[in-house]
Amino acid sequence: MMYAAYDQERCAIAWAAAKIGIPSFGPHAHAIAQMRGAEMVGVVVYDDFTPWNCTMHVASDGSRKWLTRDFLFRVFAYPFIQLDLGRVTLFIKESNASSLRFARHLGFAIECPRVVRLFGSEGGVMLRMLREECRWIARPFAVCAGLARRDAA
Repeated sequence: MMYAAYDQERCAIAWAAAKIGIPSFGPHAHAIAQMRGAEMVGVVVYDDFTPWNCTMHVASDGSRKWLTRDFLFRVFAYPFIQLDLGRVTLFIKESNASSLRFARHLGFAIECPRVVRLFGSEGGVMLRMLREECRWIARPFAVCAGLARRDAA
């Protein structure tokens, strides 16, 4: 059974850093893990928070069946609904074609096609998703999923 885990944040952040190949995330990073039973199969880490934006990092075990609609709702509800941010930023190595396709499929738009030396000697691509562009938190889906919050008005 697949479920989202919020109670394994430190472990999830370390797992994602190892999968992505970076030493660590910042001290204020937060994460949501996708679990299959007791096994961690995917993690989304949020970092570099401002009042308007955060960066998102996605890591998986390499399998293709870990990303559910419910998990996607939770992934985007955190920055856009809970934190009330207007955008999320994603940086991907320009050589990572599969991750770029994945991000575009989720709805991220390329904002800067080449950031020189973003990853050491390798360039990167900067992508963004604006709250109003995010189809994963659209009201009809949220109602169907039973996860929507009531409108303030």
